[in-house]
Amino acid sequence: MRISIQACIDGQGASPPRVITIGCVERDAGVDPASGMGLFVREAHELLRQMQAIVLREQADEFVRVAAGCLACGRCLGIKDTKPLVYRTAYGKAILRSPRFYSCCSGCGFKSGDGDTISPLAHALRERSHPQWTWFQCRYASVMSYRLAQIYLRDAFPGGKALPTSSIKRNVGAIGQRLEREANQATGDAAHSFRRANRLPLTGPPLALQIDAGYIKTPPQADGKRWIPVVASKLVRSSRGRGYAHASALGLGRRQGMRQQAFLQSVGVDRQSPVTVLSDGGDDISHACKLPAATARVLDWFHIGMRFEQLLLSLRGLRGADAYTKDRLQRDVVAAKWLLWNGRKERCFAELEALRRETGWVGSHNALGRLIRYLRGCSALLVNYAGRRAAGLPISSAGAESVVDYLIGQRMKRNGHMRWTRAGANSLLQVRCAVLNGQDVRNFKRWYPPGKQFAPLPRAHLLS
Repeated sequence: MRISIQACIDGQGASPPRVITIGCVERDAGVDPASGMGLFVREAHELLRQMQAIVLREQADEFVRVAAGCLACGRCLGIKDTKPLVYRTAYGKAILRSPRFYSCCSGCGFKSGDGDTISPLAHALRERSHPQWTWFQCRYASVMSYRLAQIYLRDAFPGGKALPTSSIKRNVGAIGQRLEREANQATGDAAHSFRRANRLPLTGPPLALQIDAGYIKTPPQADGKRWIPVVASKLVRSSRGRGYAHASALGLGRRQGMRQQAFLQSVGVDRQSPVTVLSDGGDDISHACKLPAATARVLDWFHIGMRFEQLLLSLRGLRGADAYTKDRLQRDVVAAKWLLWNGRKERCFAELEALRRETGWVGSHNALGRLIRYLRGCSALLVNYAGRRAAGLPISSAGAESVVDYLIGQRMKRNGHMRWTRAGANSLLQVRCAVLNGQDVRNFKRWYPPGKQFAPLPRAHLLS
């Protein structure tokens, strides 16, 4: 059995249709069907590659025919020479004809460009890769290593057979830098709007922005540092809805707070929405927590609970105390924790100071001293956690912890064997956040709107 696959091209105007044979599929009737029926992946890839080559060639020739006319009389310009143009797609790499025309019309003498020649196709295809092919590379490289992404794309698409990992890295870096430029622009716009506008009354449901920090290994730098700090955040809504994540590896500067504000505006949070910032109170994220629109800041209860648990473990090994005394001291710690849970921080501090006098632990080189120093340093961030919990409001930054684990731990650490530059890590984080938030498709449709009509630039930009 022989099945021929053909493409019929209907030309515009009076040109007759043309039929081009794409390929053929041959099957032997005596072969056992259990070995596989229908098209194999290799055959499908070859057919798609041939079909894509035909579509690209016909589309490029038609575009050149329309765009290479004189701007005054419409007459076709004279061809000086033709150069090959490589265009990469998910279905294979194609070599297109890119003719270069004389800008001066031989009929009316009008000059369509400031130079001697123009190349319409080279001007139109500034990026020599299909946007969807770039999107595929960014999407899969954001959830797996570059090497695994190369293997998957090689097996899934005809265009992946000649795709090196360096090209994937370069495309991910370019898209990440583009997202970073947009984020910087949004940060500047947010700073300008908050500097000029008055504070509006708060409306809408309460929101929680959970912020945490992570660290990525880097090659030894000039200052001796081996880690890159990453500020990660997650937006949590009181009602059921999708959460959004954000991360940046560009340092811990003062613009981090305004960048978080720009992130909220990018996901549809207006300036009137009440936003509560939850964090562990660390100095590494202090600037990121200072949002202009933040209505309150809350110290994460999870980290408070961990420090209380460390104190309970230390009391179990208290020297010179019998079992009854240890049990009584542990009950006092639980009581102090209960006071803090219900918003009575002053009484909690008094109980912890009494516990310090009874145990004889002085300074901050013990679990009790570290707990007291931590709570007093973040005293302004302590709230009534029981009341927030009863109202259904978040009291922990566990969402930000999960974002750090997903964005950094699962992709950028790999058992500690990976090393990243600051620019490379930040570019991948921007792409990874866009995929996690479901905004990658929207971004590419915004950058490359489907069906957009080609608008030639002024003549000065048509120069080859």
